[in-house]
Amino acid sequence: MLAIMRPLILSAMAAAGNVLPADTQISPVTEPPKTPDGLAPCVSPMVPGAPWSPRRGEKLTYSAELFGISLGRLEVETVAGGSAGHTARLEYRASADASALVRTLFGLEFTISAWRPSTGAAPVSTQLHYRYLFRHADERNEFSADARQVISWRESEDKGNSLERGFASPVHDLLSSLFFLRSLEPGTSGCTILYGNQCAYTVWIEPETIDSEETIWGKRAVERLSIRYGSDAFDFTRKASITITVGAERIPLRGEIENSVHPVVELVAFEPGS
Repeated sequence: MLAIMRPLILSAMAAAGNVLPADTQISPVTEPPKTPDGLAPCVSPMVPGAPWSPRRGEKLTYSAELFGISLGRLEVETVAGGSAGHTARLEYRASADASALVRTLFGLEFTISAWRPSTGAAPVSTQLHYRYLFRHADERNEFSADARQVISWRESEDKGNSLERGFASPVHDLLSSLFFLRSLEPGTSGCTILYGNQCAYTVWIEPETIDSEETIWGKRAVERLSIRYGSDAFDFTRKASITITVGAERIPLRGEIENSVHPVVELVAFEPGS
């Protein structure tokens, strides 16, 4: 019964736009999350000059690959997210539009949503759902107003788990971290902390080059970013790279992770919204 009811409860909370109760008591934390050997802790996370606020209706569509095989499309869009009290919210939503072959062979499903104030960088709540072969997960995270406290609920296969975490500095969720990245000025280097999958990811970003590259709009100036990251749940570090435009929109064009399945996403369409 828990396995049936929990996703329904999480969906209802998302619709209600819940936020972490003000009287929630989580033990204060003074140290950054632990990291795998060779990856420095993030003691002083980056703070963007101004939070990125994309237009409602903005949609980025990416092709997605694993093992060099097309999975279909990944869509990331910004929609109106309602309000809580007098605070307007935005919802960021990403979902996989898997090819017919992938759906048939692997039963792949993936959606993730994140809510935050329409002005401000701190997340309010997130919701994740994925299914792959015989594995699935539904996760809901609620953040405090300063994004230093999180309560998380997760249903995976036949077990459920709730978790409370405190952090020494504000954290970002996995999805709206994309918009945090877009708020950084070209040439910015440093670290940040992301929370998702009931663990904390320490992410280090280092700019490599600014060059001119062919894009869906023709030649554009782009910046290549080198990324190293790891979580406090595992003892290994991953490498990734992101290519992002240099102009005011700062649109991520391509991302890939160096691991055994080598996921790659590449922008194929962009709708600016209004």
